[in-house]
Amino acid sequence: MQKLKKTKIFTFFIYLFAFCFLIFDFSAPAAAQDDDSATGSSIRDLVREKVKEKLNGLTADQPQAVIGTIQKISDHSIEIKSVDGKIQLAGTTDETKIFRVTKGKRTEIKFADLALDENVIAMGYKNFQGVLDTKRVITSDEPPLENNKQTAYGQVKIIGKNTLTVKHLRKDEERSIKVSSRTDITGKEDDERIVDIIFADIKVEDRAVVVGTPDSTGVLTATRIHVIPGEAKGLDKPTPTPSKKQPTATPAP
Repeated sequence: MQKLKKTKIFTFFIYLFAFCFLIFDFSAPAAAQDDDSATGSSIRDLVREKVKEKLNGLTADQPQAVIGTIQKISDHSIEIKSVDGKIQLAGTTDETKIFRVTKGKRTEIKFADLALDENVIAMGYKNFQGVLDTKRVITSDEPPLENNKQTAYGQVKIIGKNTLTVKHLRKDEERSIKVSSRTDITGKEDDERIVDIIFADIKVEDRAVVVGTPDSTGVLTATRIHVIPGEAKGLDKPTPTPSKKQPTATPAP
């Protein structure tokens, strides 16, 4: 008799639990969802935008130079096969400057004038999707895009007579750069435009992307230099060192 009583009590609690589950897990949240759906959606959208802005911020000030040959041309974009065999997608806009160098003479051309298998240097800023937002494209009839071509990126530390010393922003590495009258030098203005500048316009603490050929000592003879005025922010903060202090035990009461 007592066993039957316990079984009835147990069954009662099972039904009570199921009733509460149906009421609170389906009815109440559904109503709350109806009330807060717009707010929840807007918060999620805001978070997505903030994440996107952060990712764009991490890459926006990291200029890139891609050297290779044009493999594919589509609507406002080109695929470049770099000298190391990788494929890089480069997007262009109406603001992208495109030049062709023929027998040392540079002329401005249109996107429609680009041709497959042309030697190319594309300079710009990679977005968070890995696509190069191209600011400048230069094609050439010469074979300047051989495997001995190298790029350097860093902060200008020393300016000499037709020479630069560029220090990598994150590594303890410096690169010596030679500049000649044939070096193509461009700069980025405050309104994001890319303009031609001269060697004298480069200042210490500016950032620079350099494309050139190294000699036997590693000095890079520059064919292209792109300058971003001003000091890079937020890159010189020291890395926190973990404390070696041992935790103090709390005495037992």
